[in-house]
Amino acid sequence: MSDDNSQNKNEDKTPVEQNEEFKALGLEKEVLEKVSEVGYEHPSEIQVEVIPALLEGQDVIGKAKTGSGKTAAFLLPVIQRVLKGEIKKVVIIAPTRELSLQIFEELKILGPKGITGVSLVGGKDMGKQLKGLAKPHQFIIATTGRLLDLVGKGKVATNDIEMVILDEADRLLDMGFLDDTREILSHFTNIKNTALFSATFDGKIMNLADQLLINPKFIDIKEETTIDLSTFEQYYIAVNITRKRALMYTIIKDQQPDKCLLFCRTKNQCKILHEKLITKDYEVGQIHGDLPQYKRDKVLQDFKSGKFKYLVATDVASRGLHIDGITHVINFDLPDEVEDYIHRVGRTARMGESGKAFSFVTRADGETFSKIEKGINMQIPEFIIEDFFTALDENGNEIDRRNSNFGKDEGKEEEKVPVIKEPESASDINENSADGSYAFGKTSFETPKGFGQGL
Repeated sequence: MSDDNSQNKNEDKTPVEQNEEFKALGLEKEVLEKVSEVGYEHPSEIQVEVIPALLEGQDVIGKAKTGSGKTAAFLLPVIQRVLKGEIKKVVIIAPTRELSLQIFEELKILGPKGITGVSLVGGKDMGKQLKGLAKPHQFIIATTGRLLDLVGKGKVATNDIEMVILDEADRLLDMGFLDDTREILSHFTNIKNTALFSATFDGKIMNLADQLLINPKFIDIKEETTIDLSTFEQYYIAVNITRKRALMYTIIKDQQPDKCLLFCRTKNQCKILHEKLITKDYEVGQIHGDLPQYKRDKVLQDFKSGKFKYLVATDVASRGLHIDGITHVINFDLPDEVEDYIHRVGRTARMGESGKAFSFVTRADGETFSKIEKGINMQIPEFIIEDFFTALDENGNEIDRRNSNFGKDEGKEEEKVPVIKEPESASDINENSADGSYAFGKTSFETPKGFGQGL
């Protein structure tokens, strides 16, 4: 009864009353109504820092990763300032067309009635973009090439531009757009505020900030504390690339996870796995770069609340993801970087809870897998599922790689293939021995030579 009463009371609240935390940051009714409409419940770390600073008219340099809520952090306060007449027009510059279009979509979602924007990116109809510039608008979201072209042709009313936001400025520099960016900004002579967001605060970024910003507020959203990889279980499974999906179903059936993250390398693979799991009646969500931030937030909220127990994700979700109770992580595709591996598997075993991480390793992944093991300074044990065949021969017949030449190249010296079952605990895994062999409980085996090459 008390839960129903609480729910009814919450439903009776106005959007402003439901978003006290956002209101406390200085956001007002029109913007708060949009916050409520898209389902934001609590501001993220970057939003708590950026929103008040931009509302107060401060220049800002912010360090935050993708998926941190950064886009809403700068859009919400700037929308409010535009609505109040404090700023005429805003230019947001992004390094890629994809990011620029994503920000443009976020603006359409978060902007109340009367807020309009123009998207200026290469590869799109310039005539349509020129028509957009001819109509009333307050926001221009652009890539450097197209914006520089149109500014040079006098198609952008530069005197009305009073705020500039550079998103992913580190990538702008890495991709060689520094000179173009400077040229664009030299045309904007009435700038009141500038904001710069980057994933790093290296020397190049700080030099750019010194040139563009006036007494900026520095906002550094720290990376999570170091993840202790010894607190949970990690395994790899050597598998033919054609058997990865079958292996995924088998692991899920074998492990019966309470809450599971499955990581893919690409957005397309993420979408495919999501669809395949749905067809097998699994409760599953997906999160990747094609989803606007508000949809990502909704998916994560549903995952946290237990609406579904499986979440298929790209690395966009592996940072800044704070969800208790994740029992399993499956790396359907290995990440390219050690740091990404750490952040992926670090989703398990939060707050002292137990967790397991499984990485699917094909022959093509051998070099990457070795780099990961070296980077985390440990040997990851193999996990073998009884009666599951991880490989097929050239005729499509199942191979038990524990009793076959799977993993060996014809004409080369025979290599030893590990035959290992799941250890009782991660503590059974000893340090690397001097001769390069694994020590695993009472069983030792040599590292297979050339593992991971040329499946």
